[in-house]
Amino acid sequence: MRLLCSRALAAMAVVAVTGACTGRRSPDEAARPTRDVPVVVTNYGWSDADVYAVHLTQRMRLGFVPSQATVTLRIPPVMVTDDEVQLIAHPVGGTSDYQSDVVHVPADQHAVLELQDVLAESSLSVFPDPETP
Repeated sequence: MRLLCSRALAAMAVVAVTGACTGRRSPDEAARPTRDVPVVVTNYGWSDADVYAVHLTQRMRLGFVPSQATVTLRIPPVMVTDDEVQLIAHPVGGTSDYQSDVVHVPADQHAVLELQDVLAESSLSVFPDPETP
């Protein structure tokens, strides 16, 4: 009888601990947004460019921006923490990249990446969405 009670108590303890752990999210998950972050990329340069999002040590290709064109890309939620984003632009066939600083893009705003012919002169800015009053 005593062995049966010990096993029953052990089983209840396992259920209680497991139930307590399943409803919690890690701090990294809690900080992750559930929305894509829009980025308007204007390429004023003479080289086409690939644009990447950077998150910790990961790099994800967002898309391609032709020379002298404007394209809207979206950063997926997996590449954003605490509404902060960082971008890299790599000219096709080039050897040097533009890497932005980490910028904060709140839910009612979007990022604007302007690529210059000299990549070091490029910039990443944040602006309110047009429909936001």
